[in-house]
Order: sequence, then C-alpha cells, then structure tokens
Amino acid sequence: MRIRIIALVVFLFVILWAELGSAALNQNFVLFNNASSLGPRAPQIVAQAYALWVCDVTITGGPTNVKVRVEGNAGASIFDPTGMAEVTLVGPQIAAGIATIEIANHRVKKIRGNLITLTGGTSPTVSLNCVGGD
Repeated sequence: MRIRIIALVVFLFVILWAELGSAALNQNFVLFNNASSLGPRAPQIVAQAYALWVCDVTITGGPTNVKVRVEGNAGASIFDPTGMAEVTLVGPQIAAGIATIEIANHRVKKIRGNLITLTGGTSPTVSLNCVGGD
C-alpha cells in the first residue's frame, strides 16, 4: 500500500512538473491595449520562435468596423505588409466584443499589431493580446 501511495505522489509530481514546464514555454504579448488610432504599433522581441500563436482582439465602445493585422518578421527592421494573419470582425464578434485569431507555422523574432480599421461606435477602442507557444 505504501508503495502505491509513493508511486501516486511521484506520478502526480511528474504531471505537475510537466504542466509547469509547458506553461513556461508560452509567452504573452500585449500588442496594443485600448488603441483608438490606426496604424502599426512598436514591435516586441520574441524570446523563442514559437510555431503557434493565438490572439484575442477585444473591443469597447461599439464600433461597427474593426480590422486588425498581426505582423511578424525574422528580425528585419521592416514587416511584410500582408502580415501573419488578419481579421475583420463580423456581427457576432462585434456584439460579443471579441474575436480570436489562430496562427500556425509562423516562427518570428519580432511581432507587432496593426490596427487597420476602426469606425463607428462611441469612443471605440481595440486591444490585441497574443500568446505564442509550441
């Protein structure tokens, strides 16, 4: 019985350690927060070139048109104008105040957000938060 308890504790410790290790591999980037003006934001340096990205676009103020682009590069001082991914929020996303972008196979050293369109509403703002991981 004692061996089973020890084995269970070791097993749980290994699982916890694996979860903590994988969580450390993810990095969060706030590419812009409550932005109300159009254009690209300052790039952020990526510590590790992640294969997968998930980004949330959140809005306030009831805008009617919102378009956001996530841009990245391998370390250059310029960015591909087509970006890694782009989303134009549609009715249900605008009503909910959120849209999610999933990006695969874009290993970059720099990442930035670009607010392309923001119209309508009352003092609308947009935030773009991304998490990179493998």
